[in-house]
Amino acid sequence: MSGLMLCSRQADRPYYINEFGINIYSIEEMAYYLYNNVYFVDKDFFSEELTEYIRCDFNMPDVAGQLEKNIKFGSSYAELVMLIVKASDYYSDEEIKELEYILEKIGNKSVDERMIIRADIFMKKNRYSSAFKIYKDILDKKRRAKISDESMALLWFNMGIIYAKRFAYGRAAECFLESCSYKQDDITVEKLLTSYMLAEEKEKVADVAARYKVTDENVERIRLRISECKSNIRSSAEYKNFCNELVYDGKINLEDFYGKLENIIDEWKEEYREEMT
Repeated sequence: MSGLMLCSRQADRPYYINEFGINIYSIEEMAYYLYNNVYFVDKDFFSEELTEYIRCDFNMPDVAGQLEKNIKFGSSYAELVMLIVKASDYYSDEEIKELEYILEKIGNKSVDERMIIRADIFMKKNRYSSAFKIYKDILDKKRRAKISDESMALLWFNMGIIYAKRFAYGRAAECFLESCSYKQDDITVEKLLTSYMLAEEKEKVADVAARYKVTDENVERIRLRISECKSNIRSSAEYKNFCNELVYDGKINLEDFYGKLENIIDEWKEEYREEMT
């Protein structure tokens, strides 16, 4: 969307969307609603009432006719959404491609499964807090019966990743353990063992290795990798420079030293704010 634009035509009466309590007056507003709520809208949205409204109130009989034909012949949810979005000429080609990618991902999945996919996209964009809120909302509403085991495994796995990035290794391990209860694979088991090692839960490392038949050789391989990562971090120039910045060496006045510390803290705050968006 390049910016503000004048709607092609505003209807005299609104199309009311009960789920969100909003009124829509133009095809552009309809496209905007679908584009930004594609995870929540289902196929029932495309009704006879909608096609009649598009025909009479938007004065777009061709679009209404195409929509009726697509509904009659059982077109997919994605095709119905794209028909209206493209008819509006509201979004750029790049934005259309992004929407097509999302629609391909969500397919005919349930709303909760769509939300998991949305959270997964947030994960790929490093927006961990946004993803975490979605996962928590799904779990808090206890609608898991509508979600496949594969999607639940992904939900718990990604929650484990988020906790690990926050250095909450014990909580991360709990999430990876839940993920294994839905779908067990080598990657999740390895993340589980790694989390318990970082949390220094030696007994639980042994229990997990025995439960999932992880060989002593593989357990040691994970342990060595953690040790190597810690060593590489400590020996890196970035880490050494950072440590030096935290130590007052007397070469500058104390006020300037505290000013540098404040800048470092401000950078941390900014990184945290970006994650929280």
